This record gives sequence, C-alpha cells and structure tokens, in this order.
Amino acid sequence: MTWDPEDAGLREAEAVLEPTRPQIARMQEQVEERVEREGVPLLDEWLGLARARPLANGGLALAAALALLLTTPFGAMLWAIVRGAAA
Repeated sequence: MTWDPEDAGLREAEAVLEPTRPQIARMQEQVEERVEREGVPLLDEWLGLARARPLANGGLALAAALALLLTTPFGAMLWAIVRGAAA
C-alpha cells in the first residue's frame, strides 16, 4: 500500500485538523452564540458538580483551588505574608 498525497480521505482529515481562518471564525461565532444563549454562571456549574458527587467532586475542586493558589503570583504573595507574620 502506497501513500497517495491526492487521497480524498487525507485531504478531508487535513481540513478537519487544520481549519482555515474563515472556518475558525465561524466556529468561534457559533461557540460565542451558544454560550450567550445557554450561558450558565460558573458558580452554578461548580454547585452542580458538588451536588452530583459531593465527596469526589468536592475533593477535586479543593485540589484545583489549591493548585491555583500555589501556582499563581497571588498564592506566592499570600505565602510571603504568612511567612512574614510567622517570623
């Protein structure tokens, strides 16, 4: 079996994997319209996760919050304040 650069299947795959600028713009418009139409506040999404499986999702949310706190400049600033207050 040889590789044919004119293979229609390969051209379709390339079109999907590497969309053109107009395709990207159209996809972005569709996503923005859907978010505006069906927008759910972030807090409602988090509360929905907590209601679905309180222990498992609560632990994941806590881990995510801790990771954000430890990896952001705000977390480093809080850590410096806590260390300074303890000294």
